Amino acid sequence: MAYRILITSDIHCTDLETWYGVSNEERMEHWLRSVLEEHARQPLDLILIPGDISLDYHEGKTPFDKGYSTAWQFMKQYAARLPEGVPVLVGAGNHEQFPEETWRKITGNPRQCYAVVGNHTFIMLDGFREALGTTYDCTDAYSPADMTYIRQLLDAYPGNHVWLLAHWFEPELESEEFRGLVAREPRIKGLFEGHSHEHQLIFLG
Repeated sequence: MAYRILITSDIHCTDLETWYGVSNEERMEHWLRSVLEEHARQPLDLILIPGDISLDYHEGKTPFDKGYSTAWQFMKQYAARLPEGVPVLVGAGNHEQFPEETWRKITGNPRQCYAVVGNHTFIMLDGFREALGTTYDCTDAYSPADMTYIRQLLDAYPGNHVWLLAHWFEPELESEEFRGLVAREPRIKGLFEGHSHEHQLIFLG
């Protein structure tokens, strides 16, 4: 059976006047309209957003300095209008250093989470879980993949194809265990990331 999974990253709801030369409202409405049109064309089974729904932590500023959160704005004003009945998981990017409890309140899911669709397991990893706080901006921090979490889900769904998602994968900063698992575990079919604001497809063999 075929499934329709939409992965969309680096949406960057922001309080800046423009971002990439386009107003925030125009970008957000364009993004939402595109998702709704894709769902209308053929219904989606799952929507995955691997990070950077906002610019809350940016250039030394945090939502605690500004007194509001654009991640919260994105979830309430735009994500709330996504197709009804389609599960949505939102991962945290380098611009979202919210503690776990706050992230759950904003998005409705943990910073690190997963979804199962048929015989496919989608694992959303938190690459910034070791640099969380309320009053500082450290957006260049990186946390290697949580191998305990990955192996738990591999064991829990032994017959499933596995897809790993993170806001960003940095091979040179990853553990030997992770690199070895990706190279040798046939159930892992692919990795998805955002962060670069570019489209690039890499075949790992």
